[in-house]
Amino acid sequence: MLVRGAPILVLSLFLAAGCSLLALDGAEFSGGGPELDGGQDAAVASDADGLDAEEDDDPADDGGSEAGASRYATTIAGDEPILYWRLGERNGTTAKAVVGGDGAYAIAGVALGAPGALAGDTDTAATFTDGSGRITIEGTAAFDDLAPFSVEIWANPTASNTSLGFLVDHTDWSSVDRPGWNLRAGADGVGFERWASQTSRGALGSAALSVGQWHHVVGTFDGSTMRLYVDGSRVDQGATAVKIPTRTSTLAVGHQSCACSAINSFLGAVDELAVYDKALTEMQISAHYAAAK
Repeated sequence: MLVRGAPILVLSLFLAAGCSLLALDGAEFSGGGPELDGGQDAAVASDADGLDAEEDDDPADDGGSEAGASRYATTIAGDEPILYWRLGERNGTTAKAVVGGDGAYAIAGVALGAPGALAGDTDTAATFTDGSGRITIEGTAAFDDLAPFSVEIWANPTASNTSLGFLVDHTDWSSVDRPGWNLRAGADGVGFERWASQTSRGALGSAALSVGQWHHVVGTFDGSTMRLYVDGSRVDQGATAVKIPTRTSTLAVGHQSCACSAINSFLGAVDELAVYDKALTEMQISAHYAAAK
């Protein structure tokens, strides 16, 4: 059974260009939460002026490629992510990696150069303005079967963030089973999900993020237990034996990993994406949150 830190999500059905997601039903959380094993229905779950066709090679304008003197960036790098984007670019279409491969900003729907999440750090953030924007990378972080992993991001939702709010998605939406994983922060709450099929999935959740404030959101899976953290504290956890099948999908930030409509996208600013091929410990996550202050 799930051990719940906070009850959560309401039932809502979203249809997006053939992509649908059934969000968690509060009635399923009796006794602390739904089973995460195979048969349980836990969750189904303007062009940006800041982007420029030309890359700017001026180091002063490049917050995305180097950890620099940032205490937070040094802390993250020390825990060995396989992918780390600071998202500090002020122009261009490339999300430059500190670790791993570079990402691609969509031309529309993303504005660069917003104030970032970290106290005393001039590194900037990216803002999703209308639901069409996203940042993508191919060929990484699928985490098939029972592979352990962690996904970590800072999010600052706007009042317009009224849907499911996909922060990070790695789902094959072309399949009726929708296998993959996602991290969400929408009007109905924060969610972390791993899907094998429509009837075999694991899902965690917590209360919605407050609007206009930065929040640290982390989902981890150690091969047997999923955990969800918000602002340095564990808010939910649950055991699961769900195995994600091998699939072809893209890692997308701010949008579903498909050519779906904007209805389920995250609206607001994001910063400091990090992905790991291991489950971060509670102590590591607490240290990451503290390093941002």
